[in-house]
Amino acid sequence: MFVSVSIEDNLKILPENFNRSVKDALTEVVDIKYSNRVIFDVGLAICMKDFERIGESYIHTNDGSAHYKTKFNLIAFRPFVGEIMVGKVTKCTKSALSVSIGFFEDIYLPSHLLSHPSIYIESQKAWQWLYSEDEKSPIDTKVKSELEVDPDHSYIIQKGDEVRFRVRSVDFHNAVNESARQNIKIKEEAKENVHARRRRSSSVDSTVQSSIPPCMKIIGSTNEDGLGMTSWW
Repeated sequence: MFVSVSIEDNLKILPENFNRSVKDALTEVVDIKYSNRVIFDVGLAICMKDFERIGESYIHTNDGSAHYKTKFNLIAFRPFVGEIMVGKVTKCTKSALSVSIGFFEDIYLPSHLLSHPSIYIESQKAWQWLYSEDEKSPIDTKVKSELEVDPDHSYIIQKGDEVRFRVRSVDFHNAVNESARQNIKIKEEAKENVHARRRRSSSVDSTVQSSIPPCMKIIGSTNEDGLGMTSWW
C-alpha cells in the first residue's frame, strides 16, 4: 500500500529561514511542496522519509534564496494490483460505488465488477447482491424486480457501509494538461461570442474542474468470495 520513492529536485531556502539548520528547513520545503499531492505515475505523497544527498548551496544574482540540489525519499500511497483493501462507500450510483479510505477518496467499484449477480435499487440508491445457494439455478436479474427480492437471500450495499475490495488497477491522469486544453477551448469559444462570460483562475479554471478526471484513481472489484460488505463474511 505504501512505497518509498526516490526524488531529485532543486529546493530553495528563503532568507528568513537561514537561521535554521539546512536539513530542517529543506524538510519543511519538501513537506509543503509534495505532501498530500499526487505525483504522476508514482502515487499520493504522504511525507518525507529521509535525505540521500544535499548538495552545496548557490544563490542566483536576482534571488537572495539559497538553492540546493537534493535527492530524498518520500513515502507514497500506491496500492499494488491485487491488494485487498477496506473502505467506506461514499456514493452509490447505477454505474459504480465510490469508496473512501479516509485520506484518499478516488476509489471506484464499477457495476460490472460487483458481486454477481447484482441489481441497482433506484429507490434506495443501493446495490443488492442476489445470492443463490443453488448454482444450477442462478437468479436472472433481467426478470428479478426490486419487489421480488427475498431479503433472506440478498445483500445490500449503500452509502456508509464498509466494504472489502480487490484493487484491479491504479490509473493516473495529467490534470494540469487537461485543464490547460479545456481553458484554451473556452477561450476560443469566448472569442466567437463576445457576450460569453466566465470566471478566470491563475491555476485551474473553476468552470472546467468538474469535467477533469482525478489525477489518481483506483479501480476495484468485489466479485470474489470474501469481498463485498465486511459484515457478510
